[in-house]
Amino acid sequence: MSVRVLKRLIVLTVFVASCASAGELKIIYKTGKATPRINYAVEQVSKACKGYYAKGGTIVVSVQGVGKADNLKPEGFRLKSLGKNKVAVIGADQSGVLYGCLELVDCIRNARIRDSKVLPAKLDLTDSPEFKLRGPAIGMQKLKKDPYGGHYHWPYTPTYFPFFYDKAQWREYLDFLVSIRMNSLYLWNGHPFASLVQLEDYPEALEVPQEILDKNRELMYWLTSECDKRGIWLI
Repeated sequence: MSVRVLKRLIVLTVFVASCASAGELKIIYKTGKATPRINYAVEQVSKACKGYYAKGGTIVVSVQGVGKADNLKPEGFRLKSLGKNKVAVIGADQSGVLYGCLELVDCIRNARIRDSKVLPAKLDLTDSPEFKLRGPAIGMQKLKKDPYGGHYHWPYTPTYFPFFYDKAQWREYLDFLVSIRMNSLYLWNGHPFASLVQLEDYPEALEVPQEILDKNRELMYWLTSECDKRGIWLI
């Protein structure tokens, strides 16, 4: 195959790909650089819209600030139609954008709207959570005496808490929590720090082997990151 023919094929491939994507849904973020939380929110909308908005719907996402033009409360949002097949998601903050996008996903999944293959045309909704902290407690505990003879001092190990190390299960659970607008998650344990922190001056305070400590640190870093992009505070 000659170089000239190869170049023509490349150009043709790019042209066809451009035409195919030209009518797809556009999501425009207007407020600075998108954070992991904003990216997660937009990803959920993109998944819900996939295959339904080939005629070129547009969703404009922005962070307005608490108490600005729409007088939004913390974590509050406004969804507003902006004309034919165009919707604005306005958040008081990043979590407001996230909740607004999730609310839009619920609207999109309405069978009648999906059948029409256009974004809601008469949408004007403002909402915000009533409670400041909302979330469950995960007991890093067992219903028997701990290895030290007490009831609350269980170290973080795969033997005692295998579920703690299951990332797929955590993702599923965190997706569920944000779907019902939870914003906090509590790991309840009498004294977790001996499983997570190593102090040079007190090496005897560490209660797990080094390989478990490394695993726990990696898991906690990953878990806090996954929580943060869903607007969940890990406590």
